[in-house]
Amino acid sequence: MQHSTSLTRDLRELPPIDSWAAFEPAGTATVACSCGLDTGHIPEGEAFAIDREHRAAS
Repeated sequence: MQHSTSLTRDLRELPPIDSWAAFEPAGTATVACSCGLDTGHIPEGEAFAIDREHRAAS
C-alpha cells in the first residue's frame, strides 16, 4: 500500500484587525494518511513526530 500522509496545522481565529481576518497557530495539528491513520487534533510537536515516524515506516 502506498502511503500519502498530510499534516494540517490548526489555526485559531482572532478578532479582525483593521477589518482584516486574523488568525494565530492553535498549537494543535492533525495527521492523516491514505492507510487510515487519523490522529485527530493533537499537540503540534506530537503530530510532527508521528508524521516523521509514519513516513519512515512506509
